[in-house]
Amino acid sequence: MTTLIQDLRYGIRMLAKNPGFTAVAVVALALGIGANTAVFSVVNAVLLRRLPYRDPGRLVWLTQDIKPLGAQLVGGPDYLGWHDSSQAFDGITAFGGVDSYNLTGQGAPERVQAVGVTADFFSVLGVQPARGRAIRPEEDRPHGNLVAVLTDGFWRRRFGADPGIVGQSLALNGESYTVVGIMPRTFRFPGEPHADLLTPLALDPVAEHAGGRMSIVRVIGRLKPGVTIAQAQEDLENVRRHASGFSGGPPLRGPSPSTGPAPVGAPVSVPGPRGPAPAGTQPAPAAGNVPFRAPAPQVPAGAAPPGAGSGVTVVVPMSQHPGGARPAFDIRVRVIPLQQKLVGDARIALLILLGAVAFVLLIACANVANLLLARATARSKEISIRAALGAGRWRIAVQLLTESLLLSLAGGALGLLLAIWGVSLIQALIPSSVAGDVFHQVEINIDGWVLAFTLGVSVICGILFGTAPAFSVSRLDLNKVLKETSFAAGDSPHRSRLRGALVVSELALALVLLVGAGLLVRSFFRILDVSPGFQPERVLTMSLTLPPTQYSTDAQRASFFKQLLERVQALPGVESAALTDSLPLTGFSNMTLGVQAEGSPPQPPGTGPVIGGVADTPDYFHTMGMQLMSGRPFNEVDAKNGGVVIINQSLARILWPNGDPVGKRMKGGPMGDNWATVIGVVADARHNGLNTEVQPEFHRPMFQGMVLDFAYLAVRAKGNPLSLSGAVRNEVGELDRQIPVYGVETMQERLSGSLSPERFNMVLLALFAALALALAGVGIYGVMSYSVTQRTHEIGVRMALGAAREDLLRLVVRQGMVLAAAGLGTGLVAALALTRVLSSLLYGIHATDPLTFAAVSLVLLAVAWIATYVPAHRATKVDPMVALRYE
Repeated sequence: MTTLIQDLRYGIRMLAKNPGFTAVAVVALALGIGANTAVFSVVNAVLLRRLPYRDPGRLVWLTQDIKPLGAQLVGGPDYLGWHDSSQAFDGITAFGGVDSYNLTGQGAPERVQAVGVTADFFSVLGVQPARGRAIRPEEDRPHGNLVAVLTDGFWRRRFGADPGIVGQSLALNGESYTVVGIMPRTFRFPGEPHADLLTPLALDPVAEHAGGRMSIVRVIGRLKPGVTIAQAQEDLENVRRHASGFSGGPPLRGPSPSTGPAPVGAPVSVPGPRGPAPAGTQPAPAAGNVPFRAPAPQVPAGAAPPGAGSGVTVVVPMSQHPGGARPAFDIRVRVIPLQQKLVGDARIALLILLGAVAFVLLIACANVANLLLARATARSKEISIRAALGAGRWRIAVQLLTESLLLSLAGGALGLLLAIWGVSLIQALIPSSVAGDVFHQVEINIDGWVLAFTLGVSVICGILFGTAPAFSVSRLDLNKVLKETSFAAGDSPHRSRLRGALVVSELALALVLLVGAGLLVRSFFRILDVSPGFQPERVLTMSLTLPPTQYSTDAQRASFFKQLLERVQALPGVESAALTDSLPLTGFSNMTLGVQAEGSPPQPPGTGPVIGGVADTPDYFHTMGMQLMSGRPFNEVDAKNGGVVIINQSLARILWPNGDPVGKRMKGGPMGDNWATVIGVVADARHNGLNTEVQPEFHRPMFQGMVLDFAYLAVRAKGNPLSLSGAVRNEVGELDRQIPVYGVETMQERLSGSLSPERFNMVLLALFAALALALAGVGIYGVMSYSVTQRTHEIGVRMALGAAREDLLRLVVRQGMVLAAAGLGTGLVAALALTRVLSSLLYGIHATDPLTFAAVSLVLLAVAWIATYVPAHRATKVDPMVALRYE
């Protein structure tokens, strides 16, 4: 212990005597360690830390893959069958999507988010309300008491943390709900970041099994101790094989042998807080079709239509089946660990970022190792004298390692401070579509594990960059060093090669990061080049949902929306206005299978493309800046008479690949067996994002048939669109002060938001790559500067013998560029192998894009040339007389 204390004291004195060297080394390490600590804090919270539920390792997500729809769905009958008959679980719970409600009666009207859950939701997750009680089984039934459990955040924000709210009533869409409990502050809803309150799901088992109304739910199960994922999946398959419901029948295909055909037109919906959505909130089911509400796979995160929860309405053709039999779908049960489900694609992005910052840290370590090698050379005389006086090689190596550890611990302490800021920055920058649902279940902070990680990284870095200099110095030839008087006495070819190898490794690592960042940058600009199919400039959008109790009929809803549209169109500064149920970049509120062109044979059941359906008013295309390629737009007569549609180019190519579709007829989807005439073809618009394929779609008049209780209002302004938001809110308030306006955004903001995942990946990796490039540039500059210093005497001799300054410049630059070329070659090989992991994040280019590799190589060579040229130029300014006397 005494020896250790002596080494620490001596190391501190030596570092204090060289403040410049110490500051550079500590800052370089702090940047690398800080970046690693910040990213590890996120990785620890998202990938390593347990979910905030009781025994979370036994919680699994239960779903079914339905290939024709490209979705994962669980029908109400499937859930009920699993819940009642499965033997692999201690409990199974279901919940619906997020439903938006108008909260009125206490303060200003507000749009709140509610999730319907079954009564056993609380026991399966292992959480209970902090105040009050949970939902009881008798309340989780059709026509049961209307109750609600508030989340802690909503309780504090809306009611000021008043405990007296328990037992009081809330008015949601005009209906009275009794508050029975408040969830604890630590509670996080699995997969729904914006849930304000929980209400009974209230499934009707009789109706679900009878096929009169089938609900799409999300299901979580708690495995029994010792049960594996494979065993649970087999158990659910066995139950499904004999169960009735949406997916009944054999494990993979076929209609259910145990139930009769579903009634024609039977609706299937994501249940609201009282079970299935109230009448009037779904599009009218067309004859011979079964509409059902499919959860988020078809809709980008946060883009669900107002009032529609997190789902879309999908119409499945039934009339093509003899006797109305269900279509045969390829269905597979899936059991997924809950944390894996919630993490989603965030795992790939986080691991890539963790790898990037690890490269930055390695570059920083290489830089510090080079600094220590140079410093060790300068201390050769001192170390040789100590060795001559009896210090062993191991003792000298330990002393130098102690100094290295002091440097790394100081860098780690400063890096920890940088990491605290870095965690806040990452949380502020990362969009929800990147983060995955798990980000809403965890709290990202600097905890004990992160502190242990920082300490471990600091110690490892100290050993990593201190080992080579320590053992290099311990191998000095004492006789040779003590006899030499030159500054270069302690230098050796071995040490020069080691410094060169470190520079080569720095450049190679920097090149890998630069290539990765370059690929993401090129991919991002490829996405920007994609035409969205509309003109987002000067367009303001907002959402409205009518409470079903006050607007229970089509006539009432149509009257409100028509009056609102007339008022908004008359506002000063408004060029045009329109209503729609599906804006571009927000997914579709309706999707259908089985659309048929007149004269073409019907498609086999359950096959064909999934087609999006949009309802809008006549000025919609002009307001959104969408180009009508042929035909005409809707007019007021179309909404009254019906029987007309406008299709996009993609659907036109599918149904009429060799002819003009205008004037032709089609049927299916909401039209059922009724033929509708195509009156126009509109240019393709991107509904699911710029980096997704254009989906075939059709438009129908907004007020044709059933009128929904929700709509997007789009306004094209003559000037700044945001200046109209207040005036539009006033018009809504004059019609009905109990209707909140929410989701106010310009289309440019929506477009920018749709690119946030790609922008986040690009910016963060580009920042790390830029840091790596700067560190690599400093590294090669340091080596070349040290080399020039070491060769000062040699340069003086050359100049005295007549060497031209240009020759000396080329000599030094050539030495640096040889190192750069070696680093470039090594880095290109590594980049070809490693950048393939970015493939899932790229759009429009390959992970081996030659243009990116070439451009990045030139950038790296340019930085290396500058870093080499500066010390080389300084070498040519040496006075030969001074250089000859230099020691």
